[in-house]
Amino acid sequence: MYTKYCILIIFFFFYSASGQLKLEVRLINSIANVTISNNSKEYYVLPIDIYHLRPYEGDCGSFSDYEPEFPSFSLMVNFITTNNKRENYVLGYKHFDNVDSVKKDIETKRAIYQKKIKIWGDNNNIQDYGLALINYNLNNNLIYLKPYEKKSFNIKFDLNNITDQELIFYNYILDKTNNYKFYLSLCSYKDIDRYLTPSQKRKLKKYKLFSGSLISNMLKWE
Repeated sequence: MYTKYCILIIFFFFYSASGQLKLEVRLINSIANVTISNNSKEYYVLPIDIYHLRPYEGDCGSFSDYEPEFPSFSLMVNFITTNNKRENYVLGYKHFDNVDSVKKDIETKRAIYQKKIKIWGDNNNIQDYGLALINYNLNNNLIYLKPYEKKSFNIKFDLNNITDQELIFYNYILDKTNNYKFYLSLCSYKDIDRYLTPSQKRKLKKYKLFSGSLISNMLKWE
């Protein structure tokens, strides 16, 4: 992880709204301060995890491909080399002195989480566990923006563990001799509203649910 002080200003454009939504990021050491602005008279809601980042995936909307703890609705980290090639992330597992103890702790947390999802499914009349899981994550990772409203949040930015998970880590191993370009992007969750129940859709009726792709301008990584 780079410790050099740097500030990155990143603008995201909501293409279908002609730039009415803007996202700014200040990256100082290992903290990304993010501000999302709605510069229009419309009400918007965006599926964004404000606590985590995730590595770039081409098929980023396939929720079933990831482990339960993976933050599917996070902004994706993208690194481009001087040859305009995308830098791939490396997937690995953390090493612990007492593997059995850690494994048991994670299994306990997963069991508690599964119980929460089942209860959520029952309360929202969703019988399929997989759909209940997506529905839960979607509803708990929505950013509501009123006209001309701004919202800010901080995200830990660690290249050694992008998603900040306990067991599995996604990291970028960068060559310090390469002048990388960097940008963030939000996955285009095709027809994301299909994961919402009729009652949930009615609650969002006032808002425009964003389901397209958001891509920042490209910046030098220093």
